[in-house]
Amino acid sequence: MDAGNLNPELVQKHADGPVQIKFQEGTKIMASLKNLKIGLPADHLPRTPFTILLVTNGEFTAFPQQTYCVEWEGLGQFDLFLVPVGPAPEGMQYEAVFG
Repeated sequence: MDAGNLNPELVQKHADGPVQIKFQEGTKIMASLKNLKIGLPADHLPRTPFTILLVTNGEFTAFPQQTYCVEWEGLGQFDLFLVPVGPAPEGMQYEAVFG
């Protein structure tokens, strides 16, 4: 899948699916969707804007913001630009924004 094809409905449909993030060669960390925030649709945008907040499962390392390979059960494998936004009790949080 291409991340450009993601939309809020697809994310909601697979919200409970496990997410694996490949942060660097040999470092794959499991994560889960913590939050999906849906923006307001606009005629000039190709899709409704939304953000997702992923949280790693027990891993608190903050990897730098950049594009990482993500494998999301039900959605497949794709690249996402992730930004670390700080720790939560469950692990480190990463945000992706879709316009």
